[in-house]
Amino acid sequence: MPVATDDVVEIDLSRSEAQRQFIFDDRRFVIYIGGRGSGKTSAAVLHIMRCVGDPRYHGARILV
Repeated sequence: MPVATDDVVEIDLSRSEAQRQFIFDDRRFVIYIGGRGSGKTSAAVLHIMRCVGDPRYHGARILV
């Protein structure tokens, strides 16, 4: 569960190595395939949030 303290959100990614790898992958094209309940949507949201705040991706388009 996310824990928010002083405008900082900490998310525990230790339970899913696949999610962690997807979220922090910097390759141009990434894909995360998994079964129902594997965290695909959560991983995608976190990956997009990370990219939106990164100046390297200014003006980039994201296809979900």
